[in-house]
Amino acid sequence: MTINYRQVANDIGNQLENHTFVESYNIQDTCKILELATLNVSQARNLFEDSYFKYDPIDSFKIFQYVKVELGHDFDQALALCDVLSNFLKAPVIRALQSSVKEMLDTIKTKDEELIHLRKEINDMKGKNPNLLSRKSISTANVEIAQQAATIEDLKQQIEMLKEASINSPTPTNTIHIENLKQYAPIRDEFERTHEYVKEEDFYKVYDILRNIADEGDKISMKYAIENRYHEIRRGLICFYMQLQKAIYRL
Repeated sequence: MTINYRQVANDIGNQLENHTFVESYNIQDTCKILELATLNVSQARNLFEDSYFKYDPIDSFKIFQYVKVELGHDFDQALALCDVLSNFLKAPVIRALQSSVKEMLDTIKTKDEELIHLRKEINDMKGKNPNLLSRKSISTANVEIAQQAATIEDLKQQIEMLKEASINSPTPTNTIHIENLKQYAPIRDEFERTHEYVKEEDFYKVYDILRNIADEGDKISMKYAIENRYHEIRRGLICFYMQLQKAIYRL
C-alpha cells in the first residue's frame, strides 16, 4: 500500500498523542514522514519515548536527524525533552547540555525575581513619600528622607549590577553632560577622607546637570555620573540621588 507521506505528516500529532505512530511505520517511512512535519515539545517527547523501545541507537539517531521541533517558550518542557533525548540517543553530551542550560535558566530566573523584588521595594518607598522625586522637596528634605535616599541608592546599585550583563559596553567620554560634569569633579581621596561638601554654587550647578541627564534619559552620562560618584556629593542632608533615582525606571 502506498503511503501518502504529506497526509500522514499533517495528522502526525494525533498519532503521536495516541502512541500509534511509531508502531505503524518502518524506519524508512518514519524518516520520510518526519521530514515533512514539525513537532511541538510534547509530540517530540512521545516520539522519542515510543521509539526507545523499538529501535537500537543507530536507527534512533536516524530518526533524530529528521525531527524538527518548535520549542516555544516553555523552558521546563525543553529541559524535559533533553532528558528524553539523552536516554534515547545514549549520548552523555546531551545530559551535559541539559545540565548547563538548566543552570543558566535558574540564574536568569533568580535575577528576574530579584529585579521584581527590588522594583517593588522602590515603588513602596515612592508611595510612602510621593514627593520624593519632586524638585521642590530638595529644599525641605529631612533625616527620614535622607535615610530612605540611602536605601534607594543601594537598591539602584543592585539593579545596576543585575543589569550589567546587558549594559556592558565601554562608556564614551565625549557627551556634553559628561564634559560639563568634569568641570566639577571631586577629588576622590580628599572627599573620602574629609567628607567635605562642595560649595553651594557648585552643588546647584552639578544638580542642574544631573537633572538634565535624568530628564533626557541619557544612560551614557548617567552611567558616567554613577561610576564617578557624583550621586554621592552632598550639601547638608541632601544628595543627588533624587535626580538619578528616577532614571532607574528607564534602564
